[in-house]
Amino acid sequence: MADAPVQPSRHLPWQPYLAGALMAVFMPLLAQGALGPVVPGGQAPLEGLVQELGYTFTALSVLAVLRAGLRFRNWGRPHRRPGPWGLAVGHAALLQVCTACGLLYWSLAGPAVERHARTFLALSPLTFLLFCPRPSPPGIRQGAP
Repeated sequence: MADAPVQPSRHLPWQPYLAGALMAVFMPLLAQGALGPVVPGGQAPLEGLVQELGYTFTALSVLAVLRAGLRFRNWGRPHRRPGPWGLAVGHAALLQVCTACGLLYWSLAGPAVERHARTFLALSPLTFLLFCPRPSPPGIRQGAP
C-alpha cells in the first residue's frame, strides 16, 4: 500500500526561522542603540525636502510590510512557493528597508524626528514576529499536514 502524498506544511524549519528572526530583531535593536552615539542626528529643519523624504520613507516601509505580510500569508500554497531560507531570511532582509529608512531619517533631521525614526526601526521585528510562519513543533515531521 502506497503512502499518501505529503501535503505542504505551513511551518518553517527551525534554522531558517532563527536566522530570519536574528536578522529581523537584532539589526533594529543595534540600530536603536546606534541612534545618537554612532549615527549623529542631523540638524535639517523639518520642512520641505526633509518632510517629503519622511513621507516617502513611510510609504516605502508600508510597502515592505505589506509585501512581506502577503508573502508570509501565501507560504503554505503550492504555487510560486519560496524555499524556507528564501522566505525567512529573504523577507527579514526586505523588512530591513524599514530600519534603513529610520536611520536615514534620523541622520537628516535628528531629534526633531526621533519618535518617527524609532517607529521605523520597530516595524521590522514586529512584522516578522507577527506574520512569519512559526517553526514546526518538536516531534512533528516536516511536511506533515
